[in-house]
Amino acid sequence: MIGRFKNWTGTYIYGYLFVKLGINTFYKRYEIVGQENVPYHNKPILFAINHQNAFLDPILTTVVGKQNTYYLTRADIFQKPFLNKLFRSIYMLPIYRQRDGGNTIERNQATFNECYDYLKENNIIIIFPEGNHNNQQSLRPIKKGLVRIAYGADDKYNNELDIHIIPVGLNYSSYDGFQSEFFINFGEPILLNDYNKQREENEKKTITTITNDIHKGMSKQMIDIQKMDYYEAIHGMLYMFPEQINTAANEKEDTLYAKFRAQKEFIKKIEEKIDTDLTVAENLNKKAKSFIDYTKKNNLKYWLFDKEKYSFFSILLSFFGLVVGLPLHIYGVINNYIPYKIPVWFVNSKIKDVTFHGSFKMAFGVLFFKLFWLIQTIIVACLTDDYIWILYLASLAISALFSWNYWVFYLKTIGKIRYNKRLKTEGFKKVKADRAYLLGLIKD
Repeated sequence: MIGRFKNWTGTYIYGYLFVKLGINTFYKRYEIVGQENVPYHNKPILFAINHQNAFLDPILTTVVGKQNTYYLTRADIFQKPFLNKLFRSIYMLPIYRQRDGGNTIERNQATFNECYDYLKENNIIIIFPEGNHNNQQSLRPIKKGLVRIAYGADDKYNNELDIHIIPVGLNYSSYDGFQSEFFINFGEPILLNDYNKQREENEKKTITTITNDIHKGMSKQMIDIQKMDYYEAIHGMLYMFPEQINTAANEKEDTLYAKFRAQKEFIKKIEEKIDTDLTVAENLNKKAKSFIDYTKKNNLKYWLFDKEKYSFFSILLSFFGLVVGLPLHIYGVINNYIPYKIPVWFVNSKIKDVTFHGSFKMAFGVLFFKLFWLIQTIIVACLTDDYIWILYLASLAISALFSWNYWVFYLKTIGKIRYNKRLKTEGFKKVKADRAYLLGLIKD
């Protein structure tokens, strides 16, 4: 571990440990696939990454990697001297836009020159070639700036660099949900030197070709819904039928990678049906909207519809479990509600761009929980004898996780009751038929 921190700044090390702690508490699980495609420390590397979750995208990629990483960031956040020094200490580099004023070309060239030098030293630079962030699971057109940076570095150092452009896919089960999942997929490298002959013949065309190849590579590594007129329907079905999609793809492993493969296969299949089957094209949006709207209006979760009815005995058993677990839940709420609620309140009321919610929730969550736990433990230590404070400290994390799962279990129990009440209501049979139609598209 110590060797890993070699040549890292103190701020970067602190940030790394902070985020490492954060992802192991904020996320239920995560997986990394394809790191064998990354020649860490041995080659100059450009990561081409889809941008869906603001600050989390670069820091998660950095933390799961095996080498410190530089990344390009919009320049307006560097304006104050203190922030400029802070951000540069964690290897952020400014990119100027027209709205920032001044000679953006000249100032960006200074940043690009830094990138060239970092690549010369076999470093990694993260670039988001889409140009901005968007929380839809769809790859947008990418810009040619990444290729131009690669060629700028290659030209500066007399074509001696063996630059590897690696498409990376970031996939989140929820952008801001506590105990959600994320999956990072590193694709096979695109080697700049493979295009040398083509560049000699037509550089402009070569840049376009490489950009297109990067787009294809990125699309393979991420959930990429391209039929935007049907986006809500296709995206909704990923969450309506996760198990059915896995079964249809014959995926038996309980891994995020298996889930990813199944979702990719489903998207390909349903988009082909839209192109070739007029009935599907005409009905998909209507049926999906009907089902989605019904669940929202009646506060029902998709998974509830997997059963025709929930038995009275199973619900009674759930309530028994809730009664038994209530004392520990109350203990957990008393000790953890404030540090949990402050970040949620702040993000929901102060951060308007939802793509930043996950970043702030994870950062503030780690900060406030650890701060409150420290203060609470000091108070208990002052008010008790012996080493009771040690047991109290150990109980905080356990009770926090228990209370979260208790609340989820409670909501599921109430959901089953609410679902049973809707069984004989007007419109329920229709929405069940709409759901059956959608499910049939997966099984066909």
